[in-house]
Amino acid sequence: MSPFDLFVGNEASRKLIELPADDQPHALAAFQTVAEHPFTTGLPRWVGPDGRTRYLRAVRGWLITFRIDHAERSVRILDLDRS
Repeated sequence: MSPFDLFVGNEASRKLIELPADDQPHALAAFQTVAEHPFTTGLPRWVGPDGRTRYLRAVRGWLITFRIDHAERSVRILDLDRS
């Protein structure tokens, strides 16, 4: 299966920009991993205020909050924190 398109939301973009330059490539690689393999069993999930399901996944030392748009085959990164 081909990877989903990747979009980065405002909060995740802000945090990415604020990271030290050495950490930014690692966070971007984690984003790409989520886009390539968004479906993993057992992920914590909840419904956000917009009615869309959000997922939390630990990847490469980062906790990434994201949502999947099945119709557009895209993943939107909503937030990131160090795990």
